[in-house]
Amino acid sequence: MERATVADLKKSARAVQKERAADAAASAAAEAQLKTQLSTEQATASSQQLQATELHERQLAQLREQLSTERATASNQQLQATELHESKLAQLREQLTSTEASAKEESRKAADAARKLESKLADSDESMSLAQDLHLWTHQKLVLAVKLYRVMRSEMEAALSNQAVVIESHLACLQDCQILEFKLLQQEQAFSEQYGQLAQAARDAVDAKDAELATAHQSLQDATWHAETLRMQLQQHLADTPARAWQ
Repeated sequence: MERATVADLKKSARAVQKERAADAAASAAAEAQLKTQLSTEQATASSQQLQATELHERQLAQLREQLSTERATASNQQLQATELHESKLAQLREQLTSTEASAKEESRKAADAARKLESKLADSDESMSLAQDLHLWTHQKLVLAVKLYRVMRSEMEAALSNQAVVIESHLACLQDCQILEFKLLQQEQAFSEQYGQLAQAARDAVDAKDAELATAHQSLQDATWHAETLRMQLQQHLADTPARAWQ
């Protein structure tokens, strides 16, 4: 019975050893399969990562090239817009300079005409008409100059509104325009005052002539009355003379 037990134990031990060997072989096979699968997955992942990296680098290169092209295009457009804006501003400055020169010339002509008008105040009616015509002509010239300035200022403001970046650098032009408008208004006011003075002088001259005419008329009436008195006395004397001679 003990032998049967020992034999059973040996069988059990051999069975256990076989199971352990089978388990070890299965574990080794599973481990080898896992290693093979892991290596395959790692190779696949490395290949995919490499492809993704290359694709990413190509996309980055394309984006860099596109960005460089867009920057160059934007720079060219900005340069062209700046050059166009500067050209328009140069034209506007030239027109403003010409307008200011014309206004100064018109003011000089008005001053010369006013001086000539002062020398012709002897004839008050003609002087008044000439002063009115001169004032109307100068006023029309000043109105045209102011309208031209306002149109040019509107064009400049429209041009500056499209170039917000360069507005601050060109505020001096607008200030010059405002100074020109102020000068034109001052010149118009000064001429209006001068015209008022000339008109008053002409009215004073007319009043003086009227007074002289009234005095001359009164003197003529006095002389006429005195002559009539003398004539009547002479007639009376002539009428009395024959009577006295007869007596």
